[in-house]
Amino acid sequence: MAPAGGARSNLVAPDSAGPRRSRRARFLALALALVLVLGVGVWATWAAVNRGSGDQIADGDAHPGASATEDATPEAVDLQPDLEQLSAPGRVAAESDADATNQLTQALFTSAPVVIVVGTAPEDLTEILATANSLAAPILVASDDLDLPAALAEVSAQAVLAVGEEVAVPAGVTKIELSDTWHEDLREELGPIIEPQAVSGEERAAFFQGTESDFPLAASTAAAAGFPAEYLGESSLLAAAPDLTAVTEMLLVGTQPPAAETLNWQYAVLNQEKTLPGGGYELFAGKRYVALYGSPGVPALGVLGQKDLDGALELAQEYAGKYDKLTDDEVIPAFEIIATVASAGAGADGKFSNRLPVETLRPWVEAAGEAGYYVLLDLQPGRTHFLEQAQEYEELLQLPNVGLALDPEWRLKKDQRHLQQIGSVSAKEVNEVADWLAELVQEHELPPKMLVLHQFSLSMIKDRSDVRVDHPELSVVIHADGQGTQGAKNGTWKALHKDAPAVAGWGWKNFLKEDHPVLSPKETYNIEPPPELVTYQ
Repeated sequence: MAPAGGARSNLVAPDSAGPRRSRRARFLALALALVLVLGVGVWATWAAVNRGSGDQIADGDAHPGASATEDATPEAVDLQPDLEQLSAPGRVAAESDADATNQLTQALFTSAPVVIVVGTAPEDLTEILATANSLAAPILVASDDLDLPAALAEVSAQAVLAVGEEVAVPAGVTKIELSDTWHEDLREELGPIIEPQAVSGEERAAFFQGTESDFPLAASTAAAAGFPAEYLGESSLLAAAPDLTAVTEMLLVGTQPPAAETLNWQYAVLNQEKTLPGGGYELFAGKRYVALYGSPGVPALGVLGQKDLDGALELAQEYAGKYDKLTDDEVIPAFEIIATVASAGAGADGKFSNRLPVETLRPWVEAAGEAGYYVLLDLQPGRTHFLEQAQEYEELLQLPNVGLALDPEWRLKKDQRHLQQIGSVSAKEVNEVADWLAELVQEHELPPKMLVLHQFSLSMIKDRSDVRVDHPELSVVIHADGQGTQGAKNGTWKALHKDAPAVAGWGWKNFLKEDHPVLSPKETYNIEPPPELVTYQ
């Protein structure tokens, strides 16, 4: 019998690595299964997230689930209007409240989601004005002169609150009757809304000629754009003297607003507070003037030249003080300085007029300004055109307290000499000076200037009725400067008033030596009508 070891030799010898391979295979299988389970979980999570977000899958197929946008809340409509910014003062010339309202809506609003449209305006506008205020909404008044569809399109109106059944709105614009439920109706038609905020009016101002009852709808529309309304009545803007130092945008509305260039000038003067002596922006609004007449350093030409500068300042105040108790108006001391003096000799230029240098006059002019006095530069031009001489003193006339006086007595024709006749000037020449002076006032943004025309004979100003007195930049004064008996002077005063142009004021001169007698201040103010300007020579 074979040995035991031989039997075993006929069998395949067992491999010691076999059991280990079996365990490894099982481990790999389990790991693979785990990876598959985790992968499915990640994919499921990704799919769920993307179905919730509504994103399309990368290959452009349809959403793997229903879109959530179908149930999203509609976007709220912002009712805040967008406004135009004015680069210059605006003017609205309108014959009616309706006309002014429509013009303001078109000028001030670039967009307005809600517009109030008035067909037939009720007598009581309370509801309309309250609604416009709460919505900061503009108003349009339906009329034959208004293209309503175009006006609504200009402001991209989405809804109209209509006053009156006859209001017809174009397609695409929701019409809601202005009733007690207008707010709920607006939400129902437009959906969620963002309520508008009132626009600050700290830097804006609107002025209306007339009273509050004249422009209620227009004033509401201006206020909706941040322009709070003020009413001028019959006053001009300068007479009203509002504080515009912080105002950057301004409107003026009325039947006859000033021209654009005039309004720009008035705004600039008010904005910069360029006031006149005595305060304010008008020469004769509660003011009168008492002036010393003459030329510095020339005693023979008048009382002003009989004093040095300090003495003249004191004397002017003394003279003006004598009139203070005689009037409720403020009495402003003044100088009337002869800047160009009529001369017997022709002079180097052959013009029979001696000019005082600007630098000679400047100390007097500036000292008077510092003291709160007004100054008139008086011209005795000889054979020189008044305008030519006036332009020589332009730098002094650029000061706010300096005006101009023309003395035709000393205006000569080419073959004339002084004291051989009374000189004269044409209305045309006076108007040329007035036009230039008005332009100077506007250009340098100055308060109005006094333009005095000396006259004691009707022949001194040819075609006087043609003299322009309508420059808003000027206050024209006719100054009666004849001398002699009071009977003669009063006769001249009455004659000059007859058929006179509508000047801003009248002047009277008291000659301290030549008048018989010299009127007292009380007697001077007893003249009818009392003069706004009194001068002493």
